[in-house]
Order: sequence, then structure tokens, then C-alpha cells
Amino acid sequence: MKKFDFQLAGDTGIHFYPKVSNKSYIENLLSCLREKGPKGIIDLIPSLSNLLVVFDPTKITLEALIQYVDKLEIDEYNNKKKYPSNWEIPICYDEKYGLDLQFISDNCNLSIDEVIETHQKQIYQVSMMGFLPGLPFLTELDSKLKMPRRNNPRSLVASGSVGIAINQSVIYPQNSPGGWNLVGRTPINIFDQRKKEAILLSIGDYISFKKIIREEFEDIYEKNKISPVTIKKTNHND
Repeated sequence: MKKFDFQLAGDTGIHFYPKVSNKSYIENLLSCLREKGPKGIIDLIPSLSNLLVVFDPTKITLEALIQYVDKLEIDEYNNKKKYPSNWEIPICYDEKYGLDLQFISDNCNLSIDEVIETHQKQIYQVSMMGFLPGLPFLTELDSKLKMPRRNNPRSLVASGSVGIAINQSVIYPQNSPGGWNLVGRTPINIFDQRKKEAILLSIGDYISFKKIIREEFEDIYEKNKISPVTIKKTNHND
């Protein structure tokens, strides 16, 4: 049984959609094509609902690519070379950084302390990267905090700011415009060009937030200016 439907994306792209709602199919297909995909694949761009494969039509035909994916035993594929990582990311929920805490509190009928606790206790998974280099879309946000993006996006959101909208949370990797509801900020860089691997997180990684006070934030922030701060990481299978 074929596991994917497809939709063309111009002359050199194709979206593969799982026939059933199974996020692991996208992750497995991504891993499989990265490790042992046919020659001619230029780029792989995953999203929450599909995988976009960009290919070179002089090296592989559209029909050959579709046939290759159809023949994959995606249920049996197990990416043993790279397990997802667990990251513990410090976050400060002080009102200086959680600019929308009161707004979220009012809209979700929760106290500010309940908003913070609800956001902080959740274990999130990186489901997609996009919008900015290194920006992770994190699922699943607790349904108690479900609310739309801001009607009026900010022209500048500080690097490290953590926001929520719909059923997701995000971390801004650099200063940028943004329309997410801000709950706090981390002092570490999740996109740091001083490091060999500038992007900290990968699709499939798990994230927990460690609550810190404002003084701790400022101390880590100043240290990070001098040299990249290392944060706690373990393999998900440890």
C-alpha cells in the first residue's frame, strides 16, 4: 500500500503527503532520503504536513522519484544513526521579557502564574524549522494556552524571545519582526554563527524549558556575549 500522496511544486519540486495522519512518516521519509536517497535530490524541506523534495530533472525524473518513494518500507525504516536530542533551555518569564503574559492571561482565563506553569511544564518537539534560520516550531502547546497570533505584529522581537500561537511555541533565533504572543526569553543563542554548527536544534528534537529568574538571565546573557554558552543535552534514547 502506498504511504504517500504527492503534489507537484513547479518543474523541480514535489510535495509528499502521508495518506494517514502520521507525523513519523514525514520524519522517516526525510531521514531515509537524507541518508540513502537517489542521486539528483537537491534539497529536502519538511513541514508539519508534508515533505518538499527539490530535485534536478537532468539527474532524476519525476516518475523515478515517485517510484522510489512508493517502494520504500517506511514503517520499517529506523534511523539508527542519529537519535533525537533532549535540550533543556533556560527561560525567563519576567514581565520584561514576557511582554504578552497579561494579554495571554486575560484571553485564556488563567492567572499569569498559571500561564507560566502551563507553558513551562510541557515537553515540546521540534516539528518544523523555518521563517528564519534556526527557528523551531514546537508542538504540542497545552490546549489551555491556545490562542491566535497577534492582530498587530511587532516590528522588532528580540533574539531568544519565546512565543506561542495556536498549538505551537517558537523561539526567535535573531532580532526580527514577529506576531507571536511572547511569554518569555532565553539568554542562549539557538542560531549562533560563532559555532561550527550554527543551528542548535534539529527536527525531531525534544525541548523542555527551565525557568530562571531575571538575574540568572542577565548573568547567562553577558557570558554568552563573550563565548557561546553550552546548555544541557542528552540523547532521547538515553
